[in-house]
Amino acid sequence: MWISATGTSGWTYTSALLNTELTKPERDGKSFRLLVRAVDIAGNIQRTFTVGTSSLTFRMDTTKPTTTVSKPVANRSYRPADISGGSAFTGLSEDGPTVGASGMYGSEVVLSYLNPADNATYYWTGTAFSSLVTESASWLPATAVNTYTSSMTWRYLFANASDWSNQGDQNSR
Repeated sequence: MWISATGTSGWTYTSALLNTELTKPERDGKSFRLLVRAVDIAGNIQRTFTVGTSSLTFRMDTTKPTTTVSKPVANRSYRPADISGGSAFTGLSEDGPTVGASGMYGSEVVLSYLNPADNATYYWTGTAFSSLVTESASWLPATAVNTYTSSMTWRYLFANASDWSNQGDQNSR
């Protein structure tokens, strides 16, 4: 079915119904073909299509990526020196398992602790812990160590062991 777009400059096509259809779980990993043709005022219709210009294919990726933390180990006690330096936090992020997985863009970390003295949550900002920022504003990029088509190993560097002293219980997400 051809859908008309009018005008002599650039055009867009949006449809809430189409968006709903494309984001259904059963569309995950499926390939789609998009053809766009021109019709002039005289009624002449484009009959040939140029791949990448007026014809293209794309896959839908509706599967959310996942992450596994390798270090630190959950519910284990650490000295500041044990989780500082080049491999303070490490893990693996994966996008898939569908054939159409778009691949990993990156991984992010949030580090926080609850201070029982003031019942406030303190978030690592990249330079210090602060209760004046929110969790959503505290996501920091992890460094990609090895990047593959649909996965990446990552690390987050925590350079100064002294930043850990007197900070209460830390939680990473």
